[in-house]
Amino acid sequence: YQLSISIDWQTRLWCVFELAAFQKANPTGNIVLKPLFLEATVLGIILVVYIQSAFIRSGSFRIFSFNSIPIFVFILLILPAMHALRLFSRYKTSLVENLRSFDLEQVHCRTDFDVNFIMTGLSSWYGSLEGFEEYVRGPLADKLCLSVSSSQLPPLYWLLIITSFVPPSLTPIVAASRSPNCTAEIIW
Repeated sequence: YQLSISIDWQTRLWCVFELAAFQKANPTGNIVLKPLFLEATVLGIILVVYIQSAFIRSGSFRIFSFNSIPIFVFILLILPAMHALRLFSRYKTSLVENLRSFDLEQVHCRTDFDVNFIMTGLSSWYGSLEGFEEYVRGPLADKLCLSVSSSQLPPLYWLLIITSFVPPSLTPIVAASRSPNCTAEIIW
């Protein structure tokens, strides 16, 4: 069972209850949390590559001249990207910490009916509300933190990142090959 999560899912009683109920009813079942920061990181890398290549193609790429705008654009794009990676890392850490310090007093539901329904279920499934909190902080947190701590980019994401470098690299080769003065030395 794969689950894409948002930042505040641990503050929603229904979300925590559903995960805990699934794991309690299906102890051998596998829950994999998929925080969306990996996808956001891949998208950010691809956007940086395309924006940078657009600036490089728009003018000559000289380091010590007035036309060094592409370098400054690259630096301006990298700084927010690095900041975003730091935020994602902090989010990943807080995800684990929030599970380990789960407290029913800190979660909410939209309606009182939902709160009463869930609290009744918690008492019957876990013996008490404290038993539910212990289950979330212990076995459920252990299981969910394993999937989050091993967040690695899948091979297809790496392929997506690598292929984003191909179109900007092919542009001069295709342009040179279409030129009437094209020779093998220009291309290779």
